[in-house]
Amino acid sequence: MTMQGYTDKFNELSRFAGYLILTEADKIQRYERRMTPKIRAYLAGIPSTTFQQAYDRALAVYEAVEAENATRNRFGKRPFTPSSSFSNAPKKPNLVTRPP
Repeated sequence: MTMQGYTDKFNELSRFAGYLILTEADKIQRYERRMTPKIRAYLAGIPSTTFQQAYDRALAVYEAVEAENATRNRFGKRPFTPSSSFSNAPKKPNLVTRPP
């Protein structure tokens, strides 16, 4: 889900939960609580004073995380290509003899 989709759904549902969200601080806390841990970790350092500020910061972090993920996927690990040293050559038998 995108950050805009999450925010829209949060605002829609928060209209019906007025008894849970009494203040702006409560609204911000509940909004940030359900975000992914990575986004929540970036937001934890500086508290927001308004919901709009929390949304703007969350959107900026979300876009940065998405860009990082896109870069990681584009330049990820190289695919495995077997080399000649790892070929399926038959193994040498173990010729260790044990005394009777």
